[in-house]
Amino acid sequence: RMLSLRFALLLFGAVALLGLGAGYFAQAFEAWQRAQNQQTFVQQFAGREAAEIAAPSAAAPPAPAAGADATPEEMGFAPAAGETVYAAGALRIESTPFRPRSAARAPHFERHSGHSWGLVSAAPQLLDLMLPFSQGRGIASGDFDGDGWPDLAVANNTGVNLFRNIGGERFEPAPVAGPRPEGVNSLLVAFVDIDDDGCLDLFSGGFGERDWFLLNGCSGFAAARWVEVPKGEGLMTQAASFGDPDRDGDLDLLIGNWFFLIPRVATSPRNVNYMVENHGIETPGGLRLEPRALDEIHGATLSVLLSDFDGDGLTDRIIGNDYQEPDIFYRGLGGGEFEMLQAGVSVPISPLSTMSIDSADIDNDLDLDLFLSGKINDFSMVRHREGSLQERRRFVIQRRQAFEREYCQLFENGDDRERCRAEFVNHDLIRGTRLAPCRRLPTTAQQDECMVTLQIKNALIARDWSFCAEIPAETFPVHHEVCRAYAEFDATAQPHVPGYQYLDRGATPQSDQGNVLLVRQDDGRFVEQSEELGVFDGHWAWNARFADLDHDEWQDLYLVNGWWLETSMYSNDFFHNRQGQGFDSRAEEFGLDSLLKQHAFTLFDLDLDGDLDIVTRSLAGDLQVYVNGLQDGHSIVFEFRDATGNFFGIGNRVTIAYGENGERHQVRELKSGGGFVSFDAPQAHFGLGRFDRVSRVVVDWWDGTRSEIAQEFTAGRRYTVSRGPSGDIDPMP
Repeated sequence: RMLSLRFALLLFGAVALLGLGAGYFAQAFEAWQRAQNQQTFVQQFAGREAAEIAAPSAAAPPAPAAGADATPEEMGFAPAAGETVYAAGALRIESTPFRPRSAARAPHFERHSGHSWGLVSAAPQLLDLMLPFSQGRGIASGDFDGDGWPDLAVANNTGVNLFRNIGGERFEPAPVAGPRPEGVNSLLVAFVDIDDDGCLDLFSGGFGERDWFLLNGCSGFAAARWVEVPKGEGLMTQAASFGDPDRDGDLDLLIGNWFFLIPRVATSPRNVNYMVENHGIETPGGLRLEPRALDEIHGATLSVLLSDFDGDGLTDRIIGNDYQEPDIFYRGLGGGEFEMLQAGVSVPISPLSTMSIDSADIDNDLDLDLFLSGKINDFSMVRHREGSLQERRRFVIQRRQAFEREYCQLFENGDDRERCRAEFVNHDLIRGTRLAPCRRLPTTAQQDECMVTLQIKNALIARDWSFCAEIPAETFPVHHEVCRAYAEFDATAQPHVPGYQYLDRGATPQSDQGNVLLVRQDDGRFVEQSEELGVFDGHWAWNARFADLDHDEWQDLYLVNGWWLETSMYSNDFFHNRQGQGFDSRAEEFGLDSLLKQHAFTLFDLDLDGDLDIVTRSLAGDLQVYVNGLQDGHSIVFEFRDATGNFFGIGNRVTIAYGENGERHQVRELKSGGGFVSFDAPQAHFGLGRFDRVSRVVVDWWDGTRSEIAQEFTAGRRYTVSRGPSGDIDPMP
């Protein structure tokens, strides 16, 4: 017995000594590595003045093409002139025929690389591979120069790239006003007429103390003015939606913030969302915007939406949050006021990690239903438990290497493939903690940015923020602010709040995984039917949108997914609407399948032939163009020009009647927001199937008034509905 006790004591002592030794060795190794990193960093920047440290140039905007200021008429691409088909009082409707349809394609959509269409995006910096920047940057469509062709805007880490649509055949870079404000780092962009002058301005939201509008003087953005959008305590604008809930004729702005993450601590108070009230032009050249913080649970917000989802004529709002903080649903009360809906009153559940929100009528009952995209995690690597720790580690590495080889082969363009391989080199760098491998990068500027970014990561791991002061703030203002913001957050961080505690505060319950489809019932309640109707699994569904992509009268659902940290490869998905009875996954059949890890897209008619085309954006910044070659089914489009306010009619609700005795109906609401860093051109697009005309149109305007137009409107045309005194209806050139 004594021998056993003695042996036990000896064994305990040996284990304790081994533990102490291992702990000491680990601490010594960490200290040695920190010293090595510090030495590498000092050597990299030693003897160089601030002016000699090159700013990261990866996101330099492409130069405008020669002749970028030429008119469509000069290029031979002018759209057909409009013909007045209705005039009564202050209302006038002009009709423009669609251009000839794109060539027939099998499958329906033909995919092109962005390069082949002139869409060249900037390569990301290493900082773009760290949260929250690694979630991807935005894209938007809209006709900013008033030539009739919808253009594109793309967010990047130094601002915005603009691309002008040249006759639906290609895009060319367009100039952006300079000098731009210092430190602009854009995550999302949106075309919106914020000053109500009849021309689309550009919103740029992202990282920093302020967001920006570029005010369009109705001649493009070469001479645009930058107008500051204050956002109080918010630091990371990840979501935005526009509408006019107070009905004063000026578009207001709902801003959602997604702040940084530190493990095991509560969400930051800087995850505060704002309603920005637009007071319009109060002085010559002055736009007054008043932010008002929302008194709600602070969450990492990825999506926000202004939409009249309960159909009472007043704008409602939805806040879509990441992680365990719940989504928040508000009912509009009018006058710009809202009240929070308590759990179970009308909305039973929402996703765990909501990334995008859309409202649409999926069954043509003239009520709007709601779709909130979530994610289904792939834990296959975690579940691989066979063998030793070394064997499991080898499995993970082999899987990642195989993924990298296969993924880059997906790119058809050779330059894109090389760029993909270079991006995976950056992925390997950001996975590590050592600075020395940064010296393998080809340019000094890339080496500098790599070392600064890895030092921020190391500071986060060690919770040691003394490094922040060493970042050259003049050259790396965003990196410096990121490090400083992390340090401030860490100093005031509170313990994490379990998600179930929010239920005691009336929060909407969350599903464990997957998407949520809320179908509105006759009594106004919503019922969750994502599994029943076939849209539960979208994998990691960043952006999702309803639209009738095959003109069969029913709105389909398209979504994109994937994240660079995942080695699993899942296709984007297209859920085809079965006449309101459910959805079938038919992405491959329609040519909309893609294994590229994409997060954003915009739906718009890029060639003006009456069907919707798609431009997607991957997490690495690459763009893909999907041209719709649909030949069957009729369609009709309505756009708005309102001289009384809210010029493009955001918030208008359009209902059409068609078929025998007008017995068939569809409805669209013009929205701006809800997608994940994705915005579409403002129009109401309807597929009509075999029907070639509409017998009646009802417009419920943003200001609460209604126009009922009992007149036939022929399909195959775009109708521009103008409201206002004669001569003041359409100031666009």
